[in-house]
Formats: sequence, structure tokens, C-alpha cells
Amino acid sequence: MDRALGYTGRGVGALLKGGTVVLVGSMCLLMAEALPAVTSPRIKRPCQPTIKATLGKRLVIPCKADPGFPDEFTLIYWLANKQFIEVMYPDNRVKEVDKKKKANNVVIKRSLKFETVNEEDFHTNYTCVVMSPAGMDKFTIRLNGEQENEEVRRKKPSTTTTSPVPAIKNFHPT
Repeated sequence: MDRALGYTGRGVGALLKGGTVVLVGSMCLLMAEALPAVTSPRIKRPCQPTIKATLGKRLVIPCKADPGFPDEFTLIYWLANKQFIEVMYPDNRVKEVDKKKKANNVVIKRSLKFETVNEEDFHTNYTCVVMSPAGMDKFTIRLNGEQENEEVRRKKPSTTTTSPVPAIKNFHPT
């Protein structure tokens, strides 16, 4: 028994000080009820597996996530072919930018910025990852060079030639 605090060590554990009894078990219950609901983080955008891009142009791909946990415990970052962006692009042609919070820490954002889109970028998997103590989520995308390919096709001369179909005269089926 600790006489200075009046703690007996019996039952739930009561503290006696100045004639007031506080049940420690009740305090813990109140504290647990005050904590916000904790869920695993979820990526909200991008939501399509391909992003249209044009060779030689700038591009910014935002990754927005619901942290599901207090933001200070949540990490959001991009990978390129399972490597950190800084390792894959040491020249900073592609880099991560814009770590922003929305009101009440509901959404966090980390964008992937391309100074110029190169041919190799169309053959790279880009993955946004969001992690917290409650879990993780990831979403992988690829760049689609369809716009660039259409421009190239428009510039190429047509290789298809057409010739007039001869008319058949005096055709009588038997």
C-alpha cells in the first residue's frame, strides 16, 4: 500500500486523495471513447490505370488520399518501377511536389511532376503509396502516349492507295 497516494492496489484501482475517489478503469474508458475512429488510408485519385500524356510536354499527376488516421502519422509518396522517384530520376526531371492538407486533415495530396515526358516514361509503372499505422493503400498507373501517337499518325502520309473499281457491263447471271 502506498500511503502517500492512498492507493490500495485492490480491484480496479482506486486513488484516494482529499476524499475523492476516482476509478482508473473509468478514466481509461472515457479516454478510449474520446479517440476518433481510425481506418486504413485510401487513395481517392488517381482512379484510372492510365493517364494521357504527350511526348515532350509537362505533366502533373496528383495523388489524393484519405489518411484514415491523424495526418502527422501518414506518409504519401510515389514510386517508379518500385524505386523511389529520387533514385529513378536523380536529375529531377520527374519529382514529387505539393504535400498539402485539406481542412480537418480529410485529404492529403502528393503530386508527381514531369518537367518533360520522355519515351521511357511510357514504359514505367508509377505507384502512389499511402501508409499509416492503421494500414496502407497503393495505386499503380502508366502513361498513355495515345495523343502523341495520333499526332504522329496525322503527320505521316497515307500509304493506302485507292483505284477505281471497273464497272461491269452487260453482266447477266446464268
